[in-house]
Amino acid sequence: MTTTIASSPQLGIESLETLQRIHMALLEDHDPDTLCQSIYAPLHERAGVDVYFHFLTAPDGAHLELVSSAGSQAVRAMLGTRLNLGQAVCGFVAQHREPMRLENIESRNDEMTSMVREAGVRAYACFPLIRRNEVLGTISFGSTVYSNFTDEQFELFALIAHGMALATERRRQTEYLRTIEQFAAAGRMSAILAHEVNNPLESLASVLYLLQDEVPSPHGRELLEMANSQVTRLAETARRILETFRGTGATPKITDISALTRELVADISLPRDAHLVTEITDGLCCKVIAGEVRQVLFNLLLNAAQFSPLGGRVRLSVQPCDGYAEIRISDEGDGISEANRGKVFQPFYTTRAKGGTGIGLWLSHELVERNGGTLRFESTATPGHGTTFVARLPLVD
Repeated sequence: MTTTIASSPQLGIESLETLQRIHMALLEDHDPDTLCQSIYAPLHERAGVDVYFHFLTAPDGAHLELVSSAGSQAVRAMLGTRLNLGQAVCGFVAQHREPMRLENIESRNDEMTSMVREAGVRAYACFPLIRRNEVLGTISFGSTVYSNFTDEQFELFALIAHGMALATERRRQTEYLRTIEQFAAAGRMSAILAHEVNNPLESLASVLYLLQDEVPSPHGRELLEMANSQVTRLAETARRILETFRGTGATPKITDISALTRELVADISLPRDAHLVTEITDGLCCKVIAGEVRQVLFNLLLNAAQFSPLGGRVRLSVQPCDGYAEIRISDEGDGISEANRGKVFQPFYTTRAKGGTGIGLWLSHELVERNGGTLRFESTATPGHGTTFVARLPLVD
């Protein structure tokens, strides 16, 4: 049997006490899993709930991701499960924006209830979490003991779902503000570093210039020329960072991305004895700021080498794809876990124990988007399969 809320029966004293405890918990600034665990305890004690599932809407808006659950070990192991909108009870509820109450699930054999039925759930109530006409996710409560929930229990769950929606919206707003603060801090720090580095670079460039007359051998002059070239590029990077922070910058120009990439490959020396394997299609042109694209490629190649095993391969591919120059850089590391994937492009986030600042990938993402492109990654958390970062820049004729 499937029903929606039709009335609001008055809650008894015990339900009101339970609701009060839960609302106090909802005021805490916890992550979704910790928050749900805190509201599960009183429901388990007083409302006959021994299973729950909390899904959040994925960034693409087409999926739900299970971020918290409790019950048996099998239920807990479902964390990270993804549902399409319309799939299973929770996907159906999110798609149609209406709560559902199901009874006697053990006697059903339909696909919609298969997930909860396999978890031993007999009574189930699922609610969409909606704020400002946006579905943020779902919260659902189940019992493996009872075959149905009373109207009072259903009303209690509905009030909890309303509080969950408010808490979820508040957490999203807090995370957004925190991200903005991180971006601002990253910008300030980058500007300070660029300013502090600029003067020593100018002095170093002057010293290298004076040394040209002091080094007689052709090979020595060649090395000085290479060093001077790298110092010039560092100075250009510092200048671009300062211009970005001040709101000024270079003008995008039609650039041969293929040639730019080959030039970088000829100059770069990757750490950890990484072996660079390339596949570059000639003549791919984009209207970009060349120095910024070069910085992105350098950052991504360096990152790939750092996460590959010693002596591993880093693959670089530049190919045309659907009107874009698609740049793919792959490592042979352990991949990115599900828990960390949403943090990859956040400023100051790093999984490197030593030497990682958490700036490189964030800055690369910002620079690619500033040049009209996109940067994403593909990864499986499997040793040796690694991660591929994919930058796409619009091609020009």
